[in-house]
Amino acid sequence: MNLILNSIEAMREADGTRELAIKSQPAEDGQLVISVSDTGAGLPPQQAEQIFNAFLPPSVMGPVWGFPSADQSLKSHAGRLWAAANSPRGARFFITLPAQVEALE
Repeated sequence: MNLILNSIEAMREADGTRELAIKSQPAEDGQLVISVSDTGAGLPPQQAEQIFNAFLPPSVMGPVWGFPSADQSLKSHAGRLWAAANSPRGARFFITLPAQVEALE
């Protein structure tokens, strides 16, 4: 939900077509990959990894709130979260999670 809300916020002042895409597909390693992409302002290349830093000041983060806690939550479930540029503009976020979870006894 956090990724969707951030994408909407990032597109608020974007010129041209606004597009939010959510896709899922199985990965080769038994993981599920979910991507959320938008045509908003995007991420400056030097900040793509910094947005997951819990100590990044709000003035630098802008609308990308909640990423550090989402990243930690996914890691605790054997998942991963990362970001990349979306072509021709915007950002794309990826989540991986195990496709199958072992049942607890």
